[in-house]
Amino acid sequence: SSGITLEGVSNNISKGDELNYVINIENTGNMDAGTVDIKISGVGDLVADAEKNSDFEITEGAARVKLNNFKAGDKKLLNLFTTLGQDVQNNAVVAPSMDINFEGTTNTFKAPEIVVTLYPAFDKSTTQIIPRGSGGNYSGDVVDVIVNVKNTGEIEAGNVIVKLVMSNLFVLDQGEQAWNVAKLAIGEVATFKTSLKIIECVIKDTYASCYLNISSDQTNQIEAGNSQILVSGERPFTRNV
Repeated sequence: SSGITLEGVSNNISKGDELNYVINIENTGNMDAGTVDIKISGVGDLVADAEKNSDFEITEGAARVKLNNFKAGDKKLLNLFTTLGQDVQNNAVVAPSMDINFEGTTNTFKAPEIVVTLYPAFDKSTTQIIPRGSGGNYSGDVVDVIVNVKNTGEIEAGNVIVKLVMSNLFVLDQGEQAWNVAKLAIGEVATFKTSLKIIECVIKDTYASCYLNISSDQTNQIEAGNSQILVSGERPFTRNV
């Protein structure tokens, strides 16, 4: 009934995810085993902190522990705490195995296989609202919007769909409100420019805002890059009297 299982993890994992391997050792025979040598290998994509795993001897790609005087009927439950390393590749399969050696006999147990899934990320994307005048923003004024879509994730993004969402104080003046980027490499920025017009009849000071909805083949839609400006409800009186 010995074995190695994985606690609380879905089938897909990504960089930095924590993986807790639960190791169950039981001597179900009728003789004492003396020293039991346990080696968990195939953990090259995992990082195991030596301090957090004080029961184990941590080496590159493996973790080992020896149980001395392991008698018939004895049970031992161990936890190997790991995180997925930063150098792991997309679609890599992580599947450690455990060898239990005692008195010249080796029993091998396989941990569940899990697949590494890496993603692009767009949460650092921005919008910047740039007024064309210098004396405040009022009804009927036009502002320019600079959109920067940045992939700060772990893999190249494909079919990136970008939509500019505006508050009800804006209408599209010139340019586009949605864009498509066929591919966006890691760290690459796609920049777009459009212009918006402040609606008529704003009678009190109100903030006008916009943000981005961004999705890709690898990710669901997210919101990013919220920005806003103050729209004044009444122009100052400037006529000479």
